[in-house]
Amino acid sequence: RGGSAREAPPVLSLHDERHTVVLAGCNATDADGGGDGTLLRCVAPPWPWPTRAALSASVDGQRFAPTAHRLTYFAPLAPTALSPRAGPTHGGSAVRLLVGGGGAAAARAAASAAAVLLGASAPSAAPRAVRARCRFTAAGGARRGGRAAAAVEGPGTLQPDGAVRCAAPRAAHAGPVEVTAALRPTAPAAAGENATSWSAPLRFDYYEPPSISSIAPS
Repeated sequence: RGGSAREAPPVLSLHDERHTVVLAGCNATDADGGGDGTLLRCVAPPWPWPTRAALSASVDGQRFAPTAHRLTYFAPLAPTALSPRAGPTHGGSAVRLLVGGGGAAAARAAASAAAVLLGASAPSAAPRAVRARCRFTAAGGARRGGRAAAAVEGPGTLQPDGAVRCAAPRAAHAGPVEVTAALRPTAPAAAGENATSWSAPLRFDYYEPPSISSIAPS
């Protein structure tokens, strides 16, 4: 929020240790209709790496003073495979979304992104400080009874190897679904810091579990 409506709104910039961007195209509006403040709406510029960028303000565009506000940039999850790739319609299958093929490199990448997301001091805090979410949606916008099939979202676990583990929910029908995942901070530092960016979908197939109708000889 800037100065009074009679003054020019401040110029805002974002910066971290290696990169600085002055926000352009900000739209200034009267915050409360009474002329007591100006609300600036800006589009966050792209950032070359995950970071918590500090917000600074300037009245002349030359001398910037720091504020207490931060904007968190984080790399969204990019799963490359599911294991297993199919499960029964009664649900309960332990599904793992593998990131970058798994392994130590994937673990470091996931921990680093999670730590930056929370402003944590050490990547080792990431698995305890981040909660994962998984979403199962009918593939290709499938419809049931003339309505779009609803997505089922549930908790997941970020594992030490960088994978996300979640339980497949019950499905009403056999067939393919799309599985996506996202990371969220367990305890956001401030309101609005829990925005979710869902990964690209991966296919999971539900099948009707086999049943035994008779035994011969009995």
